[in-house]
Amino acid sequence: MTRKFPVLCFTMICVAYCASIFLVHAQQGEEISVSQLESMQKLVGSWKGVAQPKRGSSVGAWGETADWVWEFNQLKEPVGLRFTVEGNKYLNSALLTLNQQTGEFKLVQTLEDKSTREYAGKMEKNVIELTSAAKVTDVGYKIKITPLSNVRLLVLYEQKLAGRIDYGRVVEVGYTRKGVKLAQEGQGGPICIVTGGEGTSAVTYQGKTYYVCCSGCKDAFTDDPEKFIKLAAERAAKKKAGIE
Repeated sequence: MTRKFPVLCFTMICVAYCASIFLVHAQQGEEISVSQLESMQKLVGSWKGVAQPKRGSSVGAWGETADWVWEFNQLKEPVGLRFTVEGNKYLNSALLTLNQQTGEFKLVQTLEDKSTREYAGKMEKNVIELTSAAKVTDVGYKIKITPLSNVRLLVLYEQKLAGRIDYGRVVEVGYTRKGVKLAQEGQGGPICIVTGGEGTSAVTYQGKTYYVCCSGCKDAFTDDPEKFIKLAAERAAKKKAGIE
């Protein structure tokens, strides 16, 4: 299922399962999968996880926390999801983006020495599989992100040795969303004023309460509340008129 996006506009995508929305800065003719956008929106929020180097064993396991928030550019449009982790031995921070022409995901990981490692890949059967660009003679890395539901998430880290082509498990982290999940759009739950996704925290402007889905959206709204209030009103009007 695809949608064509007009030039330089924010577009609402209604997803039957969770009605999540992603605002994009697109060019004419670009197409994107609704399920890909849905999977990105599902990641937004705070998570607590248990990492298991060995499947089904607590040996060497540890606990950690993670946050996925929208990261915005100077035009106050989301450029991707910032993934930050506390307690993980392999990843501290990364930015996940989506190429709207090819449907390819890109993840740029910031390493401890402040250098970066880039991964690329696509989503297949609800799994975002990202592989680092590595020759056969190099050590290679792979990350698989699997949203099991709106409250459960798996992130699998794999690695191949130099001279090998097969990847082996390094560690898998099973995450559970922190807090109580709020109702979805269309079921009376709060809606993020910025992206149209599920609203999880309240912000106020001129005495009125609005909701946002993450700290990135909160900062964007605070910087230019009038813009996002106007865009939200336009989305609501289109939805009421049956325009997708």
